[in-house]
Amino acid sequence: MSIIYYMFIADLNLIKRIRANVVTSQSSTFAPYQNPSDFNSSKAIDGVHNYSIDSCKCCSVTDGHIPSWWQIDLTQRYLIGAIQIFGRESGYPEQLQHAVVYAGNASMASNMTSNKMKVYEVPNITDTRIFTNDLDPLIVQYFLVELPQKVLTLCEFKLYEKECKAGYFGSGCLHGCHCSDNKKCDQVTGECQTPGCLVGWKGGACTDPCSHRTFGENCSSVCHCFNNSTCDAVSGKCHVGICDPGWRTESCDKSCYHGNFGIGCNKTCHCKDNTSCDHISGHCDTGLCDPGWLLPTCSKACGHRRFGQNCTSVCHCLNNASCNAISGECHNGICAPGWQTPSCDKACDHRRFGQNCTSVCHCLNNTSCNTISGECHNGICDPGWQTPSCDKECNHRSFGYNCSSTCHCLNNTNCYSTTGTCNTGLCDPGWQGPRCDRVCDHRTFGFNCSSTCHCYNGTSCNSSTGDCDAGLCDSGWQGLSCNAVCNHRRFGKACSSSCHCLNDTSCKSTTGECGIGLCDPGWQGYSCDKVCSNRRFGFNCSNTCHCYDNATCDETTGVCTGPGSCEPGWEGSSCSKGTPICIFFHKSKLT
Repeated sequence: MSIIYYMFIADLNLIKRIRANVVTSQSSTFAPYQNPSDFNSSKAIDGVHNYSIDSCKCCSVTDGHIPSWWQIDLTQRYLIGAIQIFGRESGYPEQLQHAVVYAGNASMASNMTSNKMKVYEVPNITDTRIFTNDLDPLIVQYFLVELPQKVLTLCEFKLYEKECKAGYFGSGCLHGCHCSDNKKCDQVTGECQTPGCLVGWKGGACTDPCSHRTFGENCSSVCHCFNNSTCDAVSGKCHVGICDPGWRTESCDKSCYHGNFGIGCNKTCHCKDNTSCDHISGHCDTGLCDPGWLLPTCSKACGHRRFGQNCTSVCHCLNNASCNAISGECHNGICAPGWQTPSCDKACDHRRFGQNCTSVCHCLNNTSCNTISGECHNGICDPGWQTPSCDKECNHRSFGYNCSSTCHCLNNTNCYSTTGTCNTGLCDPGWQGPRCDRVCDHRTFGFNCSSTCHCYNGTSCNSSTGDCDAGLCDSGWQGLSCNAVCNHRRFGKACSSSCHCLNDTSCKSTTGECGIGLCDPGWQGYSCDKVCSNRRFGFNCSNTCHCYDNATCDETTGVCTGPGSCEPGWEGSSCSKGTPICIFFHKSKLT
């Protein structure tokens, strides 16, 4: 069973409505009275229904060409459902019967051999002169009536337009149009008379379904379904249920919200100053991330120990701990040795090192040191400081380069570690110099080396005590330090010798030489240390005592010490005064 998609339009005769716009022509014109207008081609559409050719002159008539033809150009295409042809009222059936009606969309008069679509042939004429033929709705602009005779008489030619049902158009009303609200469309072109197509259709005639990945009203929306898959042309719902990266909603037609991107818009870009990022790739429009996020998408937080703009800064936290990706502040709150600032990203300042850069290295000539260990790059400390990090002052009583010098300050007091100058200004016994680091010169000792030791044969003494290394003093000196001159009237080695100078005067402690050059009575020698001998006595032992039997006498007074008296011929207390002796007394002995 066939379905009828059309109906006649109330205004039946199309030509009546558009007569002013149509163009007619014919192969020739019959002009018996030398007036061609009487039977020209327009007479067939003049609307006069008097078909007596002799009385009304209201028919078109050809003459002289075989085949003869008549053509009408509607000037645009129409959907035609029926044709009606009127012949002359009486006689001459051959002037119309077997005439063939053709339809086309181009002029057929100029090219009779062109493709022509036959739509009707006038049957044998008997009684009726009016012929009607229904057509399947046909879109056409030209109709041609052709007769293989010299004369073609056509008194009226009518066309009846048909209207497709809502939603259809074209030849046979077989083409569907999808106008909004299911309204009618142009019968020929299918163009919707109301604005817009039904959702999911497009084109002037709304005959085209939305193309791939388009949907909605006029197919103006685009669905971005995963992997270029399709979506429902009406709702836009993706058949795979997943959007391409950067798109959201069930129809995948809206880009991610500000700050989101990727599949499902589940990634967040952290662009500088909250600027936008590409909703597909996540690349920030400004090319810069907020501090703490990593290019190119600013969706990945800084890696371990990285922070700040584009994660270019490094935090150095104690024990390799992590830090805040934005500020760089260490989570444990402590920098690794050698680093400072709240974000632990700045190396210690010049000559600073260690934990929180609180230690100071004192490197020679103000050179820098390793910020972690404090080790000087030149390997040498300033005077007064010691290695390895040159941050420790010299130990007690040491000073100078590498604390290699020792100061000997009085009573074990300290000295300045840089200069060695004693705090008290006094050296320990045995030391001298501004820094008390120099031993007393040879044969000096004691406070400020102000004492002199006189050790045997010029040998040294202890710089502190003065004790002679050999344990012996030079002649004329005594004491543990050999710094004391021999006591009164003592001289020589260990002051062991005595000098007996006149009137108890002193002698030289070294040689014993009396200062006045005279000895006490009874003493002689260079040092007055020898008792008079050989019965001598008195000053310089210049007197002789003549004691009996050659006895000794007192070296000072000359008094004989033995029994008896003086030798004969001598008298006095010291037997030093001579007396005459009788020589005859002895003569017998001499002979």
